Amino acid sequence: MHDNTPFIASPAEPSSPVGFTGPVRGSVGANRHHTILFVTDHQAQNRFLIDALVGEKFSVRLLQRNVLSSGNPPADEYDLILIDAPGCTLCDLSTYARLRSASNGLLMLLVDGLDEMFQILLYEQGIDDLLIKPIHHVLLLARIRARLRHHNRKSTSATLAFNGVEINR
Repeated sequence: MHDNTPFIASPAEPSSPVGFTGPVRGSVGANRHHTILFVTDHQAQNRFLIDALVGEKFSVRLLQRNVLSSGNPPADEYDLILIDAPGCTLCDLSTYARLRSASNGLLMLLVDGLDEMFQILLYEQGIDDLLIKPIHHVLLLARIRARLRHHNRKSTSATLAFNGVEINR
């Protein structure tokens, strides 16, 4: 039975005072070859998702949003860059364009809500997937697995794994 609490909601608590550009977490298991850079200023709010990603055996690194926009984009070492963006500005558009040019990985954006024209601009600037919050962490995990599966077909295994149950195809 799943908890009905959304994994991520509009910012209701202050961002964590910790400057977390943390080490890679979760480096064993079926998804160990997938690395995720999770860019967020709300580590406490995203604890459900972070724990779920590590539980799925993804390698996860955390980065604060101000680090992302203030310097060079991260090196092309991530399969997915997941950005928790409470809102989006025109300055963010140039950041996403720089990320797209520096990375071959997927760019996924979580936002509170945007009008359709701004969503179109984001897709044109290189965002691969755009999700409106709140969204349940189980749904987001399924979306991440699907996007990575389609992005990198050669990593698809001959078994299907869900909730600890494996089925041979």
